[in-house]
Amino acid sequence: MKKWLIIAFCAALMVTVGMMVSCTSEEAAYYVRFTANGETYELTKGFSDIANGDAVAVISGETYLALTGTTDNIDTSAIGDDGTEVQNAVFIVLVGTTTGTYDEEGEIEVVFVIIDSVEYNINALSVTVTVVNEVGSTVEGTFTATITPEEGGDSIEITEGEFKLYRAEDDVISPPPS
Repeated sequence: MKKWLIIAFCAALMVTVGMMVSCTSEEAAYYVRFTANGETYELTKGFSDIANGDAVAVISGETYLALTGTTDNIDTSAIGDDGTEVQNAVFIVLVGTTTGTYDEEGEIEVVFVIIDSVEYNINALSVTVTVVNEVGSTVEGTFTATITPEEGGDSIEITEGEFKLYRAEDDVISPPPS
């Protein structure tokens, strides 16, 4: 009987330790991840005035899906402000609010990518949205892109792009101007 109690105690201890290890994992709840120039980037922040500053997705105007992740929290009022310093950021606005692949002209409205404080122009972009859950849950998917530094230079590939974003309340970011 004593032997079984020791085995049961050890099993309970292993389960407890396993749960503690999984709870202290470094994995962020919400993120945009990608590889560029052989380096992996993980952007876990977003707008400081939305969703506690987490990487976030917002449906705007019932027509647009905004996906964003940064390494530095910024305020939504800073969108388009040339004076805002951000080290790494991805901001994509899709014309559509459902799952599917967005890669055609007219399906992607606004994009900006900043890597290591360098702004890039998008040559090609494909975004596949695999999950659009209700407000308070997640929007998930994958993406790839070919980008060129805004100041000129060789293009680079963004590969292994994936996102799991907090779905904030609708319309907290205004739709892009028509």
